[in-house]
Amino acid sequence: MRLFGFVAGYQTTSYKEQDPVNIKAAERMGKLHDKLKAIGYQGHELEVYLVRLLFCLFADDTSIFERRQFQDLIEQRTAADGQDLAQWLDNLFQVLNTIPARRLQNLDEQLAAFQYVNGSLFAERLRTARL
Repeated sequence: MRLFGFVAGYQTTSYKEQDPVNIKAAERMGKLHDKLKAIGYQGHELEVYLVRLLFCLFADDTSIFERRQFQDLIEQRTAADGQDLAQWLDNLFQVLNTIPARRLQNLDEQLAAFQYVNGSLFAERLRTARL
């Protein structure tokens, strides 16, 4: 019956171990969630901030952004101790919400290289997180 189950519409379900990279990423997002909550980000604001970060990570990994564009921005433009990370993220979120023709002419070239993200994910102005 198992060999021909597809004929009757049965589906085979198989389970496999989660990729360790995914587990580590989920743990890190959980820690970030807790740190943001500790500084006063809660509810909708916290959810939106985390979804934006997840989108940027996903976009960097799936060619929505140019290869490593988000990672390079963070590695090359932010201070090693992370003191200005939140400000750079805030700037990026504004850029992603602005069509290129409406962006400031003196915008950092690395930020200006990001494409406009159509939709409302980056439309709402959030407080700068001060990570």
